[in-house]
Amino acid sequence: MAEIHSASHSEKLFESSNRDVESIEQIPLKDTPVELKALRKVDLSVLPLLFLGLLVFQLDRMNVASALTSGFAADIHVDQNIINLGNQMMFLGIVVLEIPSNMILQRVGPRKYIAAQVFVFGFIATLQVFVRSRNGFLVVRSFLGLAEAGYIPGAIYTLSTWYRRRELAKRVAIFFFGMFGGNAISPLLASGILKLDKRHGISGWQWIFLIEGVFTMSVAILLILFLPGSPEHPRPLFFNGIVQISEEEGAILQRRIAADYPEKEYKAQHIIITPQKVWKTISHWRRWPHFIATSLVFSTWSPLITYTPSIIVSLGFNKIQANALASVGAFLALFVVFLFAWFSDHSNQRGLAVGISIACYLIILIIARSVEEHVGKWSRWGLWSAVNAFAVGYHPVHNTWLQLNCSDPAERSISIAMWVMCAITGLMYGTQYFRASDIPFYQTGLAIMIGTVAAGLALCDETKPICQRCTKSRRICVETIAAKQAVFSIHVENNYASGKSKRPRGPRSSLTLMSPHFDLQTRALAYYLQYHLQTSPDKTVPIILGGLSESVYSWKISGGTSHMVDLALSSMALSIYSRTQRNALAATEASLSYYRLLQVVREQIVQVEIQTLNEQNIDACLLAIFLMGRYEAAKHRPDPNSEISYRSSRSWYHHNGAMAILKVWNDNLSHNTPTTIIKQTRRGLVRSALLRNLPLPTWLLNGSRFGEHGIELEYDCIFVRIVKLHYSLSCLQQKNYLQTAKVEELNNEAQDLDKALRDWATQISSTSSCQQHIVAEPGPWPKRHFYSSTVYSYSSPWYAAVWTQYFAIRMLVNSTRLKTLELNSTNPLNKSTYEQQRLECLILLNEMSDNLASSIPFSLERLKTVNQSGTIRQSSIKLNDDEIKPYLIHWVVWQLTIVSSIEAIDHKHQLWFKSELASLGRIIGDGILEWAETDQWTTL
Repeated sequence: MAEIHSASHSEKLFESSNRDVESIEQIPLKDTPVELKALRKVDLSVLPLLFLGLLVFQLDRMNVASALTSGFAADIHVDQNIINLGNQMMFLGIVVLEIPSNMILQRVGPRKYIAAQVFVFGFIATLQVFVRSRNGFLVVRSFLGLAEAGYIPGAIYTLSTWYRRRELAKRVAIFFFGMFGGNAISPLLASGILKLDKRHGISGWQWIFLIEGVFTMSVAILLILFLPGSPEHPRPLFFNGIVQISEEEGAILQRRIAADYPEKEYKAQHIIITPQKVWKTISHWRRWPHFIATSLVFSTWSPLITYTPSIIVSLGFNKIQANALASVGAFLALFVVFLFAWFSDHSNQRGLAVGISIACYLIILIIARSVEEHVGKWSRWGLWSAVNAFAVGYHPVHNTWLQLNCSDPAERSISIAMWVMCAITGLMYGTQYFRASDIPFYQTGLAIMIGTVAAGLALCDETKPICQRCTKSRRICVETIAAKQAVFSIHVENNYASGKSKRPRGPRSSLTLMSPHFDLQTRALAYYLQYHLQTSPDKTVPIILGGLSESVYSWKISGGTSHMVDLALSSMALSIYSRTQRNALAATEASLSYYRLLQVVREQIVQVEIQTLNEQNIDACLLAIFLMGRYEAAKHRPDPNSEISYRSSRSWYHHNGAMAILKVWNDNLSHNTPTTIIKQTRRGLVRSALLRNLPLPTWLLNGSRFGEHGIELEYDCIFVRIVKLHYSLSCLQQKNYLQTAKVEELNNEAQDLDKALRDWATQISSTSSCQQHIVAEPGPWPKRHFYSSTVYSYSSPWYAAVWTQYFAIRMLVNSTRLKTLELNSTNPLNKSTYEQQRLECLILLNEMSDNLASSIPFSLERLKTVNQSGTIRQSSIKLNDDEIKPYLIHWVVWQLTIVSSIEAIDHKHQLWFKSELASLGRIIGDGILEWAETDQWTTL
């Protein structure tokens, strides 16, 4: 490479960056038109049908309340206590079969199971027409409960397989409109149906059961005909449906869901739920505050849906008026439910939404009990309507909060079932709150309801100190500049309960970040320092993988001071936080911070003579430039339809700027001992030259001058030779004539380099040698992240990363050699030799590809070893359910970048490497890596 003039490149460093920051931008969070079209089809097909199913579910469950106003209890010779018992039997039936029903749903699929279930409970509901005695009533209600078991969790789980996390709360709320809408329209329907009383010798309450039961079976037929199966199989059971979702749109929907869980395999339905998985889920004690709070608060809805019409009758209204007036509170509940669901999705504060909604309900109950005895009938009706309106506002958002803390579909399905079981259990004992002896004001019942709601609210309290939780979970908190004196430490995991990412620790909300308050910049900085930066704890590992990320961490913990670095770190941390946590406000703050950074950079680098920089200033400049490059990478979004290569990313300008500043150090300060930042910057520039197919300047060739030594220096010398070989080959390919001697020289160099790499690998400690394992095909393994059933384990993930680098570099050398052989393939004298050597290269490439693909899972800690006999050679493996740690990703993306760019490897290998690289890029918020799945990705 020609020597770079420092001043010109320091100016060019910021040319393109300045073009964007003048107008503050946000990372686009909107879906593409194609995605929106597919989403609208789901909104018009799946959601309405499941909504209808829940509507008739609720009608069949609560129409006994309207029947009571038509003499139902007197006709079958039962009192209020028997009615309560019958409802308890129904709820008990639901609880008993809730989890088994969901296990069947997973095997059969929603197209078949949900439709059949709705038909069965509609048929049983119709049989209530023939009830004539206490025993008949109890039996029918019991069977109705058994038939309805599992519908709510099954339908909610089905919704979660179609929608992304940020879309789910509103859809769950709309789905629950079916339940609360059924509660609203049931009295209205009854007020009309009861006009048929004594027609054809049939009582009014019999007409209610008959008409609503037949309506339920009609809805079941609609489900059979039109309900899509899943994004993988979007076609309904028998027909194409009115709203047709194509296979292509199904694939788009699958990718949307998978984007929320890049570290997990997308497999939504037909999952085998084992008893072990059930036990693991229900024994997770952090979920039980969710379950108990749901049971306590939801129990208060049971007496409301049963006795609200009767209470209004007691105010002096006739039965038709009472049923109509009872619907007002239920209709208001729809608005309240949607309001809290909107707030939950809009703010991402799931715990806060639940807490506020329960608190509002508690206040209404206290007011109702306090003033009910002292007001007129219309005021009492208004109070009961308000109680009904706020009784269920928390319910859908609470369900969403729970779902977003589940790590996989099986766990989510079981958790939803448990949640519904607890809710139904609450309804079961809630039937006893309103007793005949408490008529007409139900003061005792209201007092019990106030106590249970208050207890439920207490279980949702989210104000415990974060540091206490971190200590219990054995996590290390990171102190940041903005919070050095804070009593509480910052932990980004508190975003989990807000729905921004999965949190294994359970139902603790992000409200802890507000006590005390930490600003967005501080949270983003803590997130980056805690989860993206960590050095290898194993000092025997050859440090050939380290990058400037480690220097950032060292800079912070050593107390390094530089306003420019602080601004660059804030900009980059906010940019990554905005991308990984989908936080638009963080994107805005990142752009503002980056704009301020550019002003500082102009003052400290561009507008001064950079030849006068001292060593400390050079370190700060290099670190700031690195962070600016990471900012650009986080901001970058690949466009599959664009013809522009990822090499056009503005982050490459920062490489040029770093080269200019490093040249200053080489010319003026190389007599000093090079810092780690100097060494890592040079490594990054050598890698950059390989990817950009540029020559290395002479002054950059000697690694020992920049701090390389020992086994690291040996590797560095080999890698520099590889970069030079690759550039020489590209120059030779551009010539119009064949230089046989030069081709042979490059071929020999490639063979020497391959031998040098093998010799270098013998120096790695023998304790790091790999062990092969065979993974059984079935089971919970996320197959998308495992190339084959063969996996390798090592003494540590860091050693695994070293070996993956070795495999990747050998693949690069042999793919380069293969290209030199192809240049000489037209020579008839070398035909047989060419074929033999070409076959050797292809065999080696395939072997190295297998080795690399088998080592990646352990490098990322997707699996761990279980030492059974105390020796590494006799260990077994187990799947690690934890999320991938971003700092581990930084140790393997370079290897995957290389191998995903090699055209000579097997196509299946290359696709897997590209998919894995893009997936990891989404986890760490690197838009450059997401190019791997596009046609614009580089080739080496």
